[in-house]
Amino acid sequence: EKSGNVTIIDPPGVLVSMGVVPSTESWRVTGAIYGLIQSPHDCGLHRDATFRELSWTCEGEQLRLIETPERHLWKITHEASGQERGFLCLYVDDLLVTGKESVVKSTIEQIRSKWACSDPEQVNQYQNTRFCGYELRWDGESLLLTQPSYTQDLVNKYGVTAREKDPCPKIVAGEDEVYDAETLRRVQQITGELLWIQTRTRPELSYVAGAMSGWLHRRPSYDIELGQHALRYLAGPVDFAIKYDRCNGQEWNLEEGYQTPASMHQVEVLVDSSFSLEHEQYRSVTGVILSQGRAPLSWTSGRQAFIASSTAEAEILGYSEAQQQAESLNYLLKIFGYDVSFHIYGDCKSALSLATSEGGTWRTRHLRLRSAKLREVLRF
Repeated sequence: EKSGNVTIIDPPGVLVSMGVVPSTESWRVTGAIYGLIQSPHDCGLHRDATFRELSWTCEGEQLRLIETPERHLWKITHEASGQERGFLCLYVDDLLVTGKESVVKSTIEQIRSKWACSDPEQVNQYQNTRFCGYELRWDGESLLLTQPSYTQDLVNKYGVTAREKDPCPKIVAGEDEVYDAETLRRVQQITGELLWIQTRTRPELSYVAGAMSGWLHRRPSYDIELGQHALRYLAGPVDFAIKYDRCNGQEWNLEEGYQTPASMHQVEVLVDSSFSLEHEQYRSVTGVILSQGRAPLSWTSGRQAFIASSTAEAEILGYSEAQQQAESLNYLLKIFGYDVSFHIYGDCKSALSLATSEGGTWRTRHLRLRSAKLREVLRF
């Protein structure tokens, strides 16, 4: 109402059916209501305006919050010098504050002076702290990112007792199915549940979750079989965690094929494409994982937009997709103060040659054009 707008809504239908309110009654909105489309936007505007005005003293320094290009990430900075002292990350109404303990405590105190908040939880080695669907724990040396509670809930929900060694069985091509609404509902549910965990802590589920998403309306019964297989795989190590260690830039890992030591100043981009899969209508599928200091930051698996005419073309398309993902990640890392270089790893000699040289025959001219942007990036 501060903007001069008044919002009128009908009361919930369940209250009308129970006779709690008459069907002719309407309500004027005076606060945030769950499910009202204006509520998240208005709440965000009010929250951001409040953050911009915050200024406080911590250990003799005047601190304030500064917005970053990433919509839900704020820097805690020294007001005079602009130097970074920590970060504040937002997820709806959940907050994650990082920095020195004194900075974290003073930031939380300022926020709690403006809004009623629950007691803060500290990430430590004694219990998991939940944020944005993750569970975080510090084991004394490393930060662990995991989802054991959600994984165990899925296992219990579906009554999983067997185990699988691999996240995905061998895919079998098949015809489109005839199905009912209940089957579609079941496959949508299990696919959404696997996507939730895959996008956060389980990169190895990327292909099976992506394939299930693409076949929802074509092969739902087969999708359910794939989902049940993935659940049997998850039932094994439910406490699986992604581990983020301190990295000194001196540790080599030649067994995995890396050609440089792990460093916080470089990101390894591993990309591979499977060529012309029958069950994907002969389109190739590309998998990409980006790691900093050997710890994964981003991963995807997806079917390419059109049919590649050769392995080299499929790999070039994969390298180009990986380069775009690396460029996107680079902007985020710069916000955190990292100036990194990117190392792309591929296993196709012809595609690597096209990506790094100008030569070639007329038969590969179209591939040289596709890799022009990639060559430009690699050159500099």
